[in-house]
Amino acid sequence: MKILFKIIILSITLLFSCKRNRDETSVPPEEKVIVTLTNPAVNVYLENSASMLGYINGTTEYKTDVRELLTSLKFYYGDKNVNLNYINSKIYPIKTDNKLDYITNLNPSIFSVGDVFKSDLNNIFKQILEKTTENTISILVSDCIYSVKGNADDLTVCKTGTKDAFLTKSKNSYPVTTAIVKLNSNFNGIYYDMNSKKTKLNKQQRPYYMVIMGSETGLKDFNSKVTFSEEKMNGYQNELVLSKKDYSDKYFSDKYYYTLVKTTSDIGSYRTSKEASTIDSKKGMEKIQLNERVKGNFTFSIAVDLKNIPITSEYATTPNNYKILEGDYKIKDIKEYDASIEKKLNQTSLAMLKNYDKKPTHIIIVESTSKSYSNLKIILKNQIPDWVNTTSIINDTNIIKNKNQTFGFKYLIEGISEANKVINPKSKNFLEINIIIN
Repeated sequence: MKILFKIIILSITLLFSCKRNRDETSVPPEEKVIVTLTNPAVNVYLENSASMLGYINGTTEYKTDVRELLTSLKFYYGDKNVNLNYINSKIYPIKTDNKLDYITNLNPSIFSVGDVFKSDLNNIFKQILEKTTENTISILVSDCIYSVKGNADDLTVCKTGTKDAFLTKSKNSYPVTTAIVKLNSNFNGIYYDMNSKKTKLNKQQRPYYMVIMGSETGLKDFNSKVTFSEEKMNGYQNELVLSKKDYSDKYFSDKYYYTLVKTTSDIGSYRTSKEASTIDSKKGMEKIQLNERVKGNFTFSIAVDLKNIPITSEYATTPNNYKILEGDYKIKDIKEYDASIEKKLNQTSLAMLKNYDKKPTHIIIVESTSKSYSNLKIILKNQIPDWVNTTSIINDTNIIKNKNQTFGFKYLIEGISEANKVINPKSKNFLEINIIIN
């Protein structure tokens, strides 16, 4: 899917260990102009700590999907601009003439470079972010598991370390936009839990992640080229994008198209309001009527174009991610705009979209909960999607039972998300829809 895609200063210098307390002091954000990328470099970092060995032992989806990633990067960015590295306590460039063959032939012996028994996720982020310029895209391939040495309470400290890493990058350089892709792979090896206890896993499916970091322009360019989906990658599960951009700001919201459209599924009728409409967008209605012989409340449809908002289709079609701020209404359904939806549009609505080259991505079906038809205001919230909480656990001592989950994952996502909200406190919503109802 393609649904796309300063500042704080700390009162003390912080180490990126999960064992440190951190104090923060914010200063007003400062906007920075991001230029268009020119011959960008793409740096891929394979975390090769001992906890990752199971993903490269034998034939695994990890190898297949990393090869798929490198194939796309080679095509879009050029092989000489794609750099492959190992990362643990340090970065170790991989020297090879054929990156795809190198991944195919990965085994524990080749993979074991550097201090593989030292895994500090926040230190890994710190190293990568330091090397991520405005003309660089960085991709971390990792299980994204914090090391807490037996104390799950340290997850909040780890989250602060992640937050600090991204805030420090913003202060010293520019705010980073981050995409996180969840994938699954066969795992043949040892799993180390929060107490460093070992559990042998044999061809068990385990999640891992590709974390893509760069400027807002860089991520937009990347997402327009490299796609993640079940069709492209065997282990694809889900994804999200975390950005400091305020998509609800008028400067941006004017760029996101929405309009009332009439469909055969609507219950009741109305006339579009000229005062709240333009030739290519209808944002008001009047003279609502209900046929007494038809059961059900008044419903109507809004076509929206969400392609420039960095969310997945799953996020866009989940009603819980929306909120009614004004009016007695509820969201009855959200569907992707496709040929079946188009067939249900009346000719006037269809002609408007076609004549003015409007291409909505979704249809929101709204239902009235009373006979008082007042104005409607809907927001699409910028919040962490449900799949993150489902993926995350805070106790992994029985990993056989929780084999599809990742220890502390939501703390990682919250750390990045909270950093973005410090950089730009206004980035709370993706979109605001206003319908004037007379």
